[in-house]
Amino acid sequence: MPLFFCYFCIKCKQISIKIVTGYAKSSRSSCKKCSEAIADKSLRVGSLSNERGRDFTRWYHPDCFPTDSQPIISLDEIDGFSSLKF
Repeated sequence: MPLFFCYFCIKCKQISIKIVTGYAKSSRSSCKKCSEAIADKSLRVGSLSNERGRDFTRWYHPDCFPTDSQPIISLDEIDGFSSLKF
């Protein structure tokens, strides 16, 4: 079933959100919660959403990621988790 975007009614707007993780490729990205820079090669967590036909990733520090609004049920739901170094 395709997503239906209604620009006049927020209640019927559907946005798919995916959780991603990985290491920062540079220090250019900033955390969308605290606005601080995410250091090069440091762990970051993002929410990938498709809005108006474009993909957007909002990056966060792991401690800043809003888990209350985007509950994580299984680690399998997080893209890139299996490639993290522990």
